Amino acid sequence: MSDARTLSRTDYTFRARGQFALSQDEAWDRMTQQWLPAWLGLPSIPLMVGGPLVKNPGKNRQIIGKVLGSALGHRIRVEYDSPLVNARIIVQATLMEDEGATILELDVEQAPSHEALESLREVWSERVAAAEAEVAREHEAHRAL
Repeated sequence: MSDARTLSRTDYTFRARGQFALSQDEAWDRMTQQWLPAWLGLPSIPLMVGGPLVKNPGKNRQIIGKVLGSALGHRIRVEYDSPLVNARIIVQATLMEDEGATILELDVEQAPSHEALESLREVWSERVAAAEAEVAREHEAHRAL
């Protein structure tokens, strides 16, 4: 059940929430190896604090941000240059176990304006809801076997 449309606003910040039928370890692997890299437009993200977010690794390497904080298996916080709003924003993904499922709280901070906040809210809420739907479909397919 997605709560991605419920927002708490404080100085151009919002939170999207999703619930996943995954263990916290499984959700962490998906968050750090699939979802967050795809959402940021990157091939991968480092898990160490200070690690650079590298777009187009190799000859055309472009650093678009860095990891601000990481609590392995629980939380990752990055700042990056969002092409959606042409500004550097902060994204934090926090995972918490909850009665056989995992809750994702995804915070987006430092939107440069109310209009940018609304654009970010729409896109990031859709991303969380799509990930939630993906896991739900997989869970149902597995149950049908």
